[in-house]
Amino acid sequence: MNIKVVFENKIHLLPSSLNNFNQIKENIKCLYPKLRKDFEIYTQVLPKQTPFKINNEDHFNQLKQQYGHLKFKFIIKNSLQDYLEQEEIQALNQSIITQYNNGDKQLQDIHQNFDDINTKSNQQIQQQSNIEKLIIELVDQRLEFFGLIKQDIQPIFKMKIEHSPSTVFVIPGKQFLWSVCLRNTSNVKWLKEDVYLKCIEGQFLHQKLFFNIDIPINELCTLGTKLIAPKRLDDSPQIFQLFHQQQHFGKPIIFKLQLTESLQKKQQASVLKLEIQLQKIKLRKAKEFFQSLSGYQIRQKVILLWHHKHLD
Repeated sequence: MNIKVVFENKIHLLPSSLNNFNQIKENIKCLYPKLRKDFEIYTQVLPKQTPFKINNEDHFNQLKQQYGHLKFKFIIKNSLQDYLEQEEIQALNQSIITQYNNGDKQLQDIHQNFDDINTKSNQQIQQQSNIEKLIIELVDQRLEFFGLIKQDIQPIFKMKIEHSPSTVFVIPGKQFLWSVCLRNTSNVKWLKEDVYLKCIEGQFLHQKLFFNIDIPINELCTLGTKLIAPKRLDDSPQIFQLFHQQQHFGKPIIFKLQLTESLQKKQQASVLKLEIQLQKIKLRKAKEFFQSLSGYQIRQKVILLWHHKHLD
């Protein structure tokens, strides 16, 4: 093939032994070592035709098959723009050798063949581009699922309290275990380094509780810790709030501390009440028994009890 290369207003004739597109690109790299790695090659097969880019080896082979008898002239685009500059187009137009008259039937056929090839090539490129986009989307979805890339959405942080005791029984000055069960109803995962629980009012003010793992969307999680009850308790509530970094979200978690001794007092009061009821029952039974006896029987019982008392 007779191929000339135009670059920076200089023309080079490539060896006729070059038969494929990769060989041509490698030869051009040797001619112009300062070219960027991803330079592009444009050509113009017919006069008055818009220059087009040679996309790949298949595209080049189609051009060679249809127009191998013509003299090719390639122009190298080294800029990062998506189009040829006007000077490059003019340089390419000036060097095109017109082998047919514009009214020639063969020229019209060549135009039609070129359009068919170019359309087919563009379709192949578009199909390949669509496949690449689909693969990228699937890969991104898996990466987002495993939290390896951040989702391109506006995060909205929400939560639901599934279980939280309203009263916690404690012994003053002693440790106690407190826990709460929450659900992540946000549209993003809770990252353990960003989301935490913080006391905003009460005996444990400013104390923070962090998650051990990231919490996925709609997942349940239990957050618990050991706290030390104050030596003196009051009736003030203990209020905790979820935070994402410095911004709080969700409902506050509220509970009160109550002395464990009060439970024992309630139990003692219940036992005492039961004993009193039993004494009343015994007295009523005794009264009914004595009422059933005659006067003589009562005197005999009294004498018997007197003898037992004095003889003992």
